[in-house]
Amino acid sequence: RKILERIAGAADNQHYKWQHQREQASHTTADTFTIAGNNREQETDRAEYAVAGLLPLAETTWDRDMDVVYVRQSSRPNEVAGPDGRRSWDVTIQVNKQPEITTTITDPFLEAEYKDIFEDYLRNSDRQHWSLQSLELEDSGTDGVSLAEDRIHAYGEILLAQLGLLRPRVLRTGSTEVQLVVVEHYDSHEDEKSMNKAGGIHCLAWELLESVRSPLMRNLRLRVTRVSNFASQPARPLGPPRSLSSIQVNPNGSFYVLLVIARDFSRFGADRDPEPDLAQWPLMNVQKKLRSRLLLEVVRPGSIEELDEHLKVRASHGVQFNLVHFDLHGRIMDDEYGQQMPWLLFAKKPLGLSSHVNQVPQTHLAKASDVAKVLADYHVENVVLNACLSAYNRSGPSTNLAHIFLERGVHNVSAMWFYVHWQTVATYLEAFYNELLIKGTDFHVAAQRGRDAIQRKPTKRTGQPYQDFFLCVNYTRDIRRPATIHREPSPTPSAHSAESSTSNTSMKSFMSGKWRPSTPRLSDSFLVGDEPIMRLQLHLLELEYKLMTSRVVYASDLRRSGSDLNATIEKMVTMWLNTNLVDDVYYYKAKDFARRKTLTGSVPYREKRSRASSGGYLQLLFPRPVRALRQTLHIVRDVDAVVDPGWQADDVENQRSEERRFQVVEGLRVFSEKLHRESHSYLLFIGSQDAQWYRTYLQYLQGEWWLHMPWTFTVHSRGRSTPVSDNAPPSTKSLSSARKLVRAEQRRRIFPTIEFASRVSHFDPSSDYRDFHGFFNLFWIGLAIMGITTMLRNWKDTGYPLRVQIWGLFADKLWHLAIADFLMVATTAVSLPLHRWVRRNPMGGVWGWSRGGMAIQSIYQVVWLAFWVIVPFWLDWAWTAQVCLLLHTMVLLMKMHSYAFYNGHLSETEKRLRSLDEPNPSRADRRPAYLYPSADHRKGSVSGIPMPRPVEEDKDTSKPKKKQHHRQQGSLDKKGVNGTNGHAAVAAAPSTAPETETEPEPTSADEIDTLREDLARELTSPMGNVTYPRNVTWANYLDYLCCPTLCYEIEYPRTPAINWTALVSKIIATFGCIFLLTVISEEYIFPVLVDASRRLDLVASAHLVDSSSSVALESGLILAETISWLLFPFMLTFLLVFLVIFEYVLGAFAEITCFADRHFYADWWNSTDWMEFSREWNVPVYSFLRRHVYSASRPHTGKAFATFITFLISAVGHEIVMACITKKIRGYGFVCQMLQLPIVMLQRTRWVRGRKTLNNVCFWCSMILGLSLICALYVLL
Repeated sequence: RKILERIAGAADNQHYKWQHQREQASHTTADTFTIAGNNREQETDRAEYAVAGLLPLAETTWDRDMDVVYVRQSSRPNEVAGPDGRRSWDVTIQVNKQPEITTTITDPFLEAEYKDIFEDYLRNSDRQHWSLQSLELEDSGTDGVSLAEDRIHAYGEILLAQLGLLRPRVLRTGSTEVQLVVVEHYDSHEDEKSMNKAGGIHCLAWELLESVRSPLMRNLRLRVTRVSNFASQPARPLGPPRSLSSIQVNPNGSFYVLLVIARDFSRFGADRDPEPDLAQWPLMNVQKKLRSRLLLEVVRPGSIEELDEHLKVRASHGVQFNLVHFDLHGRIMDDEYGQQMPWLLFAKKPLGLSSHVNQVPQTHLAKASDVAKVLADYHVENVVLNACLSAYNRSGPSTNLAHIFLERGVHNVSAMWFYVHWQTVATYLEAFYNELLIKGTDFHVAAQRGRDAIQRKPTKRTGQPYQDFFLCVNYTRDIRRPATIHREPSPTPSAHSAESSTSNTSMKSFMSGKWRPSTPRLSDSFLVGDEPIMRLQLHLLELEYKLMTSRVVYASDLRRSGSDLNATIEKMVTMWLNTNLVDDVYYYKAKDFARRKTLTGSVPYREKRSRASSGGYLQLLFPRPVRALRQTLHIVRDVDAVVDPGWQADDVENQRSEERRFQVVEGLRVFSEKLHRESHSYLLFIGSQDAQWYRTYLQYLQGEWWLHMPWTFTVHSRGRSTPVSDNAPPSTKSLSSARKLVRAEQRRRIFPTIEFASRVSHFDPSSDYRDFHGFFNLFWIGLAIMGITTMLRNWKDTGYPLRVQIWGLFADKLWHLAIADFLMVATTAVSLPLHRWVRRNPMGGVWGWSRGGMAIQSIYQVVWLAFWVIVPFWLDWAWTAQVCLLLHTMVLLMKMHSYAFYNGHLSETEKRLRSLDEPNPSRADRRPAYLYPSADHRKGSVSGIPMPRPVEEDKDTSKPKKKQHHRQQGSLDKKGVNGTNGHAAVAAAPSTAPETETEPEPTSADEIDTLREDLARELTSPMGNVTYPRNVTWANYLDYLCCPTLCYEIEYPRTPAINWTALVSKIIATFGCIFLLTVISEEYIFPVLVDASRRLDLVASAHLVDSSSSVALESGLILAETISWLLFPFMLTFLLVFLVIFEYVLGAFAEITCFADRHFYADWWNSTDWMEFSREWNVPVYSFLRRHVYSASRPHTGKAFATFITFLISAVGHEIVMACITKKIRGYGFVCQMLQLPIVMLQRTRWVRGRKTLNNVCFWCSMILGLSLICALYVLL
């Protein structure tokens, strides 16, 4: 009742003002603004779709006659609120060029009510009242929503009553539409400041008037347009060729539309971003109808830097965009001065090429003023934003992004007042672009039609419609339009083609005023065509981001059923061609890269798709007047089987596959390097492997891995059905209704239908499922059960939960161990001053590294090792302390060797480099640079550990190719960054010795420069941050001692910071594993060995009575029984030792030192032979042996003998450990380890090699049996 009384009082007061001022008015004041479409001689009915073929070309599409009302705010707003705390403004109202009437408009809401009612009603991001997935409202919010809708409806009625338009004789008799123009004037900067303090009339929700239905004039409809008039900043002159209206009146003109898309990929689940097709889908549909009349382009990636670059490039091509659409997020936040201002969330463009596999697209906030500056620099006339808060104007224009755009020179802006739902945006944009581009209506009329569409089809979130149409607001700088321009509907492609050869229809030229025939466009039949339009989804936007930033992408669907990756890529290619991203798309098969053309070096393609022409008769000579942004896209298929051919039973086929793999890898490397260097093309692989496989085989291409799988279940039903247009045939509508009915019945069924498909189980050998983390948890649960039951049994038997015999060994002479370990670590530091002394000696001197320095270091290492092996025996330590010190001794020996020999090599390299700078470089050593073997591993197997390549390694190459191999090997090795390996051994096996006799010395200046470059690169770290000798410091040496690696490098990849939670968990897990190892030894190993020893002693004592054969048989049975009892305990011990060393101890040191390469082991549990196990079980030791033993000896001894030497040194090391534990030298372990070589040869025969399951079972059986056998032999015999 109070609301109605207030409306009636306001209306009476307004009527009195109207009558009083009309009597005093003597003449009519000319309006400085005129509105488009105020032509009384136009047709009254709105033209229907021209695409339906119902209208001739000459029929106009102006709106029917309507009254025009201007509401202008005075120069300064009222700074004092009304008596009830509401804001008020002095305004002038003018109807149909009649005298202006001065009145006061009072805000229908208190300022706080905008947040309590509007924002809480509309917000769907921070504190959600509904789920984005189900769109179901919480029960507690139903009453609040109804109350808010009532208040919002009353808001519009109160605002309309204050205008006084419903009183008699104010509007024309019979008026059904009123154009309401709300104007704010900004004559100076002070006016804008005052607006920011008190707010202007644009703070009001004027668009609510479009839904108000008065009982006095039920057929009256209001249309709202907001105007921001900057008197001190005149609008830029946009000539007819540039303005949007000039293109609308010219059927041969083309619309230029630019789309910017960005999404926040850090949000998941119900909070995740909507699909990025809100603007792409309606614009692509319009492009399909207009064909060559619409040039639609997309900024990829959607960053502000790329937007600036895109506009700059197109400006150089003579292209000026008529409209720019921003499909991204909006924010209102404080700037660096604490002032609230609008921001837009763009994609973040990386500074360089991305090197992280499967990275998530990043975002970047940009100030509205920065975006406006970019648009102003390139004279953008119209801007559309579907970003939330892009027209936020609750307290003033400073937070209004649309106002900032208008102030910088943009003419028309469509934006969102508050928070907006994606369904509302989709409905608005579809109607808006249909009106603007197809029907040719005015920008602001199109915006009003978009709001009408939302009212007809409101967003439903709770089973009832939500009234949020008023969020879509439209602004302009100046409502002045040409008064006599008649626009024609955009003709359909069918109309073009039908009239291109027979029609004599002509029109009046906008430019010349003369009649001329319209030029038909032959290419319209080739552009876009009838191919279905693809809806852009989040994971497809991720593909675009990775392709634009990395240029090389491996796309995979992981062999998921129902995932048609090839069809998806083809649809994406169509969209990229239609949006002028690339000119041509070339299709290859991976094996094509093995047969590059000799003269040109190009790769022959199999198929080609090109961007269609957009020209008419005279443009046939220039079929592409608008150049593509990039040049080409290369798509490669069947790459999986070529770069990872596997091993077959036929050796000839293996050799052929290996040769082709080598050629393809080299061809792809050269191709990708050229692509990165030229920076105008892209390379896309189509495969089905996972990210680990990509890192193993293709990461050297410096690209990204992408998964063809939606981020989550889509919020809306865009993946299931495409909305049917209103003018679709009845049969199409019937089919769509039938599909919806069937889906609805499916949801209502009591017993829903089960979906059956062709699928395999997770344990099936052909399954791609790899996540078995639950079994890892089950392993620990089983160990916990074992420990608890053991303690309970001990409590029952002895009264104590644990047996304490073995625990005393840990504390025996513990302080001896601490002092000895400290001294042992300290004595390794001799390598640093020794290296500095060697480096100071001249090149070729007696005490240089290659001569005396290496000898001194080797002698010191031998003496050092012998001393620290003898110390535990001399001090009579227990076996626990002795093993601890010995294992640390072995680790430090390998660390010291790697540090000394690698830095020694670098010192010689530095001296050679300096010698080239001498005045007479002819006396310098100019042999090819010797590149030290990299510590990184070639990714030649699924595990990431190199596999032997007998084909190309044993081939005899010519001398020039050897020289090329040296440089290539070094360049590829240096690519192993961030703990991931390059692809060094793909090209060839590592060569480690300088070829002094076979290499010709370079003589030309270019060859000397190449040599200097190779030497300088060898002295630089793989990441390029440190150069020798800056690494020869005490800090670097101490850091290397703590790093969990045995191979020294100048620099290692690092993590940003220590993860303290992970560090503490690894320390706790270390002591937990040691506790379980002690329990297993005490309960299940030690008693068995004691009992077996006692029984063997009894048998030995009976040797005098029984025959030797019976004694041997009895001893053999006891030994076999002991081994059988030790099988399960040693299997658990083996697994726990693996975990405590390689996962927890090394992981803890990696966390402490921020060491980023955590690849301490690979999937050794899938090993099929002992050679593979040696590569994957202990990666740090394997890397050391490969780098410093195998690679160092192979050039002198050959591959087979180098392998033998490597196994020999490893076997000797293991035998020393066993001798220290048992204080016996028996050689059992040495013999068993050396027997691995003939076993490997047997496993690689054609009868055994392909049987992976059998070989893996044999590996596990031999591993478990071998551990028990070795223990029994060393302890009992």
